Parts: sequence; structure tokens; C-alpha cells
Amino acid sequence: MSKKYYFVILFCVRVFSVDQLHLSYEDLSALVRERNQHVRAFKMFQEAAETETGHLERSYLPKVTATAGAETFSSGPNGIRSQPFGSVQGNINVFRGGRDLLIEREKQAFARKTTAEFEENFQETLQEVREIYWQLIYQNELLLILAEALTQNEKNGRGAERRIKAGLVSETDRIEFDLNALKIKQEMIRLKLNSSNAQRLMLSLLGYSEDTKLTVLEKLPHSHEASTADKENRLSNHRSVRGALADRDGFSARSSEAFRWWTPSVDVYGGYSLYTLRERDYVLQSDRLEPVLGVKLTINIFDGLQSRNISTVASLRAEAMESEAKQIERNLQARLQSIRQELEVSHELIHTSEDVLDKARRYLERTVTEYERGMKNSPDVLSATSRYYETKARVLELKRDYLIAKAKFKNLMGE
Repeated sequence: MSKKYYFVILFCVRVFSVDQLHLSYEDLSALVRERNQHVRAFKMFQEAAETETGHLERSYLPKVTATAGAETFSSGPNGIRSQPFGSVQGNINVFRGGRDLLIEREKQAFARKTTAEFEENFQETLQEVREIYWQLIYQNELLLILAEALTQNEKNGRGAERRIKAGLVSETDRIEFDLNALKIKQEMIRLKLNSSNAQRLMLSLLGYSEDTKLTVLEKLPHSHEASTADKENRLSNHRSVRGALADRDGFSARSSEAFRWWTPSVDVYGGYSLYTLRERDYVLQSDRLEPVLGVKLTINIFDGLQSRNISTVASLRAEAMESEAKQIERNLQARLQSIRQELEVSHELIHTSEDVLDKARRYLERTVTEYERGMKNSPDVLSATSRYYETKARVLELKRDYLIAKAKFKNLMGE
């Protein structure tokens, strides 16, 4: 096989082996959760924090150690000897003044905080992906509008050519349409670049290679039903509020734990040890075997006021997070009202703009007809054409903004 055919086959295999990805809006949530590495990292942080809980139950489990070995030593009149040694020691926590319970509460609070952080990271990433998704459809549809505008401009240019040949107008009429065509083509080039960049970012966020061919819906949808912003207000349980309250609970538990520095600890301990002649002056090995069982009470007398300082600092931080949670909820409420108004206004503007678009279309048709009859000039046609397609693009932009506002609403509600 010649090298020429080999490279042709290799090129075809590469072209047809490119991954295809058709994105639907409903797929975005699952794809972000499963494929975005940043989200997966926060999920692992969450799992790690949850694994740390259970400290209270573990604190009551016995702690057992064992040692074994042999040593050679010289012990006075006994001469040089080699003897084994070993021990098994056990310790059980009976009472720590409630400190283990407070440590468990602190760990549980940290687990709740990491859960809130995971949800926040997931929702923020999902919102970004949703906005890019609507932006991609908007850009694709806007390209079609510009292509339609370019076709209309060419049609107007051919009308100008006929009038020039008839001696009704000068060459400047055709130049005006040529300049307008150049402007439209430049806008299309810029829009294609923005769309390519948006696709690249979307594929990166979803964990796909840059070579993946991405397709989305052809047109932006718009429902004529009422806004979904009238759903039940659930902001008091918002992830940001829960994260702040988890911090409050963690600091509060830490403060209480440090405040109890003086409470006694009670442990039950036991063991069984074999000592060498160097440690126990008994020749028989059986005499050097020692079992032990006891109860130990430990009381902290003074720690240099360190625990008091830790308790005060943690208490102040708990109060700070309580205030932070209240302010976060107020801010979220303000955001919710702003998004609701944005949805209502955008919804209304879309429908009023559709009426304006219909009038602009009829105005363009009449202007083109009157231009062909000699009643209008080229600036009139350009103005009417620009007004129609700018209005069409404006309606499309309003639909995009409405869908992005809905994405913000879903983000706020944790959907």
C-alpha cells in the first residue's frame, strides 16, 4: 500500500473515531456530579469528614498494646544472661468529663460543613455549566440569524444592482450593502470564536477531551406558562446557611470542651508482663511474671489558663458564625427577590418584543417593496433590515437571559 493511501485511511479513521456528545439540559446535573474532578474532590472531602465521626463510640473501645523481645545483659553475680521479655497492656476509658461527646459533636459539625461545601461547589459548577449550555444554543441560533441577515443583504444588493443598471441610483448604493455584508461577516467570525471557546470550557467542566464533538439543542426554548419562582422559600435551609451554622456548632463544642479542662478522667487498665532478671531480681521466670489490674484517676490542676483562652476564642467565633448565618440568609432572600423580578420582567419583555418583531418584519417588507419602486433609498433599506434583525437578536437574547435567570433560581434553591 502506498504512503498516500495509508495517510488517507489514517485520516479517515481519526475523523470518524472522534467522540460524539449530544447534551440535553436534563443530563447536565448527572454529568457534573460524575465527571467534574473538582466536584468529585469535594465529595471525597465530604466522605473523609464523615468517616472521622464516631469518635464517642471509639473512645470506649479498649486500647491494647503488646511487646515482645529478648536481651542479653550482665547482672552482677548472675553473670551474662540472655532472657525474653514481653507484655500485654490494655486501657479502657470510663469517664472524661463529657469531653469525648463534645469532640464527637465538633467532628459531626465539621462533617455537616463539608457537606454544605460540597453542595455549594456542585451547585456553582452546575450553574456555570447550565449558563454555558444556554449560551451555546444562543450563539448557534444567533449565527443563523446573522446568516439570514447576510442573505437578505445580498438580496437587497441585487436589487441595488438592478437599479444601478437602470440608472436610477449611483454605485454608492451597492457599496453600502457591501459594507454591511462585511460587518455581518465580521460579527459571525467573532461569534464562532466565542462559541468555540464556550464549547472548550464546557467539555473541560464535564470531563471530556477537547476533541469531543459537542451538539446541543438548535433553538432556545421558552415556556409560556407562569414563572417557577413562586416555589416555597427554603432559604433557611440553604447550604450556605447550613455551613455557617455547622461552623457555629463546631466552635461551640470546642469552647465547651476547652472549658471542661479541669474535669477528671477515669481509666481502667490491666496487663500481664514478663520481666528479665535485670528488671526483677528473681531467678525463676515464673516469679518474674506480673499481672496487673487497676483504676486510674487523673485530675488537671492548672494549665496556665491555656484552655480558658481557647474556650473564650471558640465561643466568640461561635457567636460570629451565628451572626454570619443570619446575614447570609438575609442576602439570599434579597437575591431571591431580585431573581424573581428578573424572571417576571424578562418573561414580559419576551412577549412584548415578539409583537415588536412582527412589526419590524412588516416594516422591512414594505420598505424593500418601496425601494424597488423607487420610493425609498438604500439607507432606508439598511435601516429597516438592521432594525428587524437586531430586534430578532434582541428577542433571542431575552430568551437566553430568562433561561440563565432560571438557572440562577435553581442554583439558589439547590435544584
